[in-house]
Amino acid sequence: METLPKDVQTIDLREPIPGYLLGERLGAGGFGEVWRATAPGGLAKAVKIVYGHMQGDRAAQELKALQRIKEVRHPMLLSLERIESVAENLVIVMELADGSLRDRLAEKEAAGLLGIPREDLLVYLRDAADAMDYLVEHHSLLHLDIKPENLLLVADRVKVAEFGLMRELGDVNSSLIGAMTPLYAAPELFDGTPHRHSDQYSLAVVYQELLSGQPPFAGRTPAQLISQHLHSQPNLKSLPTCDQPIIARALSKVAERRFPNCRALIEELVDAPRAVERTQPRRTPGDAAQGDRSWRGAGCTTTRKLGGLPETDLVSFVYPVSTDVRNLPPIKLQADPVYARPTLFVGVGEMGTRVLCDLKQQLCNKFGNVDEIPAMQFLALETDPQTFAQVSSESNGGGLRFHELLHLPLKNPQDYRAKSSLLLEWMNRRWLYNIPRSRTTEGIRALGRLAFVDHFGLIVDALHTALATAIAPDSLEVTTRRTGLNFSAGPPRVFVVGSTTGGTGSGMLLDLGYTLRTLFKKMEIADEQLCGILTCATPLRAKARDLAVANTVALLGELKQFSGDRYPGEPACDLPAFEGQAPFANTYFLYLGESPDETAFRQSAADISNYLLLSTVTRAASFFEQCRDESNATGHQEFAVTRTFGMSRTDCQATNIVSSGANVLAGALFTQWAQYDKDPRQSNPPNRNSVEAKAHALAEKFSEMFGLTETRTVEEGVLLIREELGQDTRQFIHKSLNDIWMQSLHLKSDERIRDAVETVDQLIGASRELSTAAHAKSLSAMLDRQLVLNSQQTRVALQDWLAKLVDTPALRVVGARYACSWLIRHFEQLERAASEQLDRLMNDISRLQSSLQSAGSDHSEDTKERTLVGMNSKVFRDFFDYATAMLHITIYRRSNRARQLMREVLLDTERRLRSLSQSLQVLADEFPKSTHDLTANLDPAKSRQYPSAFQNRLPQLVVTLDRALERTHLGQLLVMDELAKGGVIDLENLSRSVVKHAETVLRRHFQGVAAAELDEQGSYDTERLKECVNRALPHLISYGGAKRALVILPTNGGLDAATLSQDARLAEE
Repeated sequence: METLPKDVQTIDLREPIPGYLLGERLGAGGFGEVWRATAPGGLAKAVKIVYGHMQGDRAAQELKALQRIKEVRHPMLLSLERIESVAENLVIVMELADGSLRDRLAEKEAAGLLGIPREDLLVYLRDAADAMDYLVEHHSLLHLDIKPENLLLVADRVKVAEFGLMRELGDVNSSLIGAMTPLYAAPELFDGTPHRHSDQYSLAVVYQELLSGQPPFAGRTPAQLISQHLHSQPNLKSLPTCDQPIIARALSKVAERRFPNCRALIEELVDAPRAVERTQPRRTPGDAAQGDRSWRGAGCTTTRKLGGLPETDLVSFVYPVSTDVRNLPPIKLQADPVYARPTLFVGVGEMGTRVLCDLKQQLCNKFGNVDEIPAMQFLALETDPQTFAQVSSESNGGGLRFHELLHLPLKNPQDYRAKSSLLLEWMNRRWLYNIPRSRTTEGIRALGRLAFVDHFGLIVDALHTALATAIAPDSLEVTTRRTGLNFSAGPPRVFVVGSTTGGTGSGMLLDLGYTLRTLFKKMEIADEQLCGILTCATPLRAKARDLAVANTVALLGELKQFSGDRYPGEPACDLPAFEGQAPFANTYFLYLGESPDETAFRQSAADISNYLLLSTVTRAASFFEQCRDESNATGHQEFAVTRTFGMSRTDCQATNIVSSGANVLAGALFTQWAQYDKDPRQSNPPNRNSVEAKAHALAEKFSEMFGLTETRTVEEGVLLIREELGQDTRQFIHKSLNDIWMQSLHLKSDERIRDAVETVDQLIGASRELSTAAHAKSLSAMLDRQLVLNSQQTRVALQDWLAKLVDTPALRVVGARYACSWLIRHFEQLERAASEQLDRLMNDISRLQSSLQSAGSDHSEDTKERTLVGMNSKVFRDFFDYATAMLHITIYRRSNRARQLMREVLLDTERRLRSLSQSLQVLADEFPKSTHDLTANLDPAKSRQYPSAFQNRLPQLVVTLDRALERTHLGQLLVMDELAKGGVIDLENLSRSVVKHAETVLRRHFQGVAAAELDEQGSYDTERLKECVNRALPHLISYGGAKRALVILPTNGGLDAATLSQDARLAEE
């Protein structure tokens, strides 16, 4: 932050240190200036002057940092050659640089570029990363002020400079707020807890800004930037796609999730284009003749967030999307027997193999030994033999048999020499001659396709055998007899399942689709039932995630290109070209979210296998087939129509015991949210572990974070004026005083003093005779404009913060009330302190006016100097102190007015929170308070232990329910925020949401009591049905399109299908 020093006049700005002559001023900051200087011997040096008393906080802090750094030696750290105290100002002699990366960015922008070229920038930042890692790894020092201005160019290499904010690792005692640059500061710095990865965060911000000209956070004021660093996701759209996941990791709000060091960040960025190259869509010789524009962009598109996949918008990459979602008309299903078709299921890679294994087991459970129903065939393609080992044959017909597993290992590099000329047309030489020793793809898409081309003949033979077996008349007859279903002789269904993120699936899926179309044509079979199911889940590890995203983007890029233009075929295996035809008649893309653990992975595979079961051997098959026929009939030729689906299931029996217990639990939670121990406005010291103490601590941290403290009033005001001026405030006042003095040379000494004082008043905006136009140019008007904007942003941040407290477990409304009350008292104290400071400043003004008048009446030679700098220090100090005091008075008055408005907002928010507490208490009173009625409808033999167990666990259950509601971020619960912001709470929706979650909590805690055993009523819960419908919505529903829902009921459930169908439609709406 910037302050106005009182003793700036005591240092000689021509020769601050004997022998060091100052020349051009290179720059000025909030606390000092940097000058070019000629040192003894004619050497060019840089001299930095930190103004202010050496015992002052800023200079003392800088001196302490310099003492830490002066013994550190590293070629990429700017050398410090001399540190002196001159007239109680800090003077530092340094190595002179050629410029900064900020200057280099300006040069590139002037030349019409967006930023510094990527290769050059990475060379620069590798130098900086080496220096920063050396500081923390060898000296436990953090720089904490990494920004383009502090990365200096010396002989086209970068050296890190400016060590005034340097801290030792683990030093949390000194505050950084007010000194650091908010645009580049890591989130943890605002909490006063620097981390060893804090400088890495700043380096990532610097990288994006210097590369693209746009920083990841666009806030204009410190308050905006602080809020964005703490709560908002960075905007990485200006970066290449290959860089986005890397910078996103470096900008993680949790420091531990960033890279191990700054060098690792730079190395990831250096390697990113090569990672994309490994997954680029292939090119044909014809494509090569047209240059790189056809394919090279597949891995480097502009991005948008896709659920848990922030790296790229995979959906819009395939076809144009909008956010509109329309409901398709219902399909009329006949009550006819199931007419099944011969079907081939093809799994590619680990996901595809697992789906086939689960599907075969389900069919085994339904029909017995699946090997005895030959009209349904299975074929799994995989390069990794360990996958097949996990799903090896099982008893009772489950699991895949040997002939259904097709192992496709890679070969030695020398084995590809004969076809190298053909293969190198679409794959990089690096991969062809560096096959992994494991003979698996290891996630490399090009190697997956190489395995497909290498084993093409084997794959075609296996597909032909499976299709011929499935459609054979004998197979249809045997399968009909074994299953009881009518298997017709129509075109077979073929489902191809695989993941877009792995090397095997991403490299094979599209070619496999065209191979099947070619095979259908040779066998004279219609291919309208060829379906591709492409799955995608983003891994958690950075390198694996980057590769997975690149694989997916490349595959979808080819899907779009081939579907709307031309599939070039593959000469290496005689696969023909296709004109304007997608690889599959119907393509499904399923986004599964973040890479699941083993349990979630198996569940995803089970869901897909369940969909395949419904699509082939149940009455639902007619529904799905009509949906596909409907979309194909629309004739979309310009892009691939991509489909998706979601599934969920629920039981149709609501348990009275869970329902009753949920009401008691919900009532207990509402009571906890509503109650408080005392009036939050009382000032008695709270217990250290109480909600009140926690809320007070959070409120205090919030006030420090946004500069709402007495000590920062002037600093914040000066900074706001500086932002309006666009230059150093101290320098502006210094120059203005000189100009004022020069304009009054023709006046007598006393008139000259009076005229100068009046002009200073006009400059500040304190003169009553100031015109409207002149006032608009004054410093007070500038401050007003900035304060209005800053206050609005701070009020919004404050209300959002209080609203978040309302949705924070263990705080909620009570905590928000305590925090709100603390802030109200805090603002009252600030207003009183400001009033006292104004009284002192007014006394100073009176004293300075008298002193200046005395100087004018003395008619001394001092007042006849032609420049203000030439005056003696006493007159200069009086003028400078007068201007400073007048500015401080203006700042205190304007800041007090802004705080009064803020306090009014807090008072209104406190009133609304009090109203919310009352509403919650009314809601709590509507729920039962005891467990006496929990077992009223149960058989005594089934309910002996439940009431006592429930009562004993109630406090724990309340805590669990509170946390569960926070984690889910329900829209129904977020209406609590709306009330805190001035809205009205919807108690009915809130009540339903809490009860629903209470039921879930109770089921988890009492798993030993089976719901079906406890409830004999045979009913279903509409709310549970609604929840089921919501869970079934696909991840990609937000990207628009058309949807249709299907509800499947058990035939012997005793349920009214018409009523339940109506309820399902209402739930969907």
